[in-house]
Amino acid sequence: MNTKWIQNYALALSEAALNFTLLADDTAKSDNMKTLLYKKWRVAGNNIIFTIESIGNHTSSTDDEVYEIIKLDDL
Repeated sequence: MNTKWIQNYALALSEAALNFTLLADDTAKSDNMKTLLYKKWRVAGNNIIFTIESIGNHTSSTDDEVYEIIKLDDL
């Protein structure tokens, strides 16, 4: 399963859109932000949780980002 994920439709129309591809091995990749590595993703209830590593500005940090799933469509 490779699934495109758009955080917010209104944002998807801008260059600042946060677009992701969810991969079948529970990893993900950013489609437009080279400095964010998506180590894994999981669904918990109505939330999708990404474990990310930011590799910008000669530093690195790991964190979880949680987004509420408001609408889910089949592609």
